[in-house]
Amino acid sequence: MKEKEVIRNGEGENYNYSQDHCFVKLSSNNTNNELCFVEDTLKPNFFLARHHHKIMT
Repeated sequence: MKEKEVIRNGEGENYNYSQDHCFVKLSSNNTNNELCFVEDTLKPNFFLARHHHKIMT
């Protein structure tokens, strides 16, 4: 892992889904599978029922 890295708003690995838009700022691949940071912007009319992530991938 790099010592410091700046990833600005709107930067990162880009995932543009029909109801959701995400930028992965820091992948678990870069943190020994311990952590990830995601900028997530929900699009209008997005709905997701309450849920739980049992396994993180």
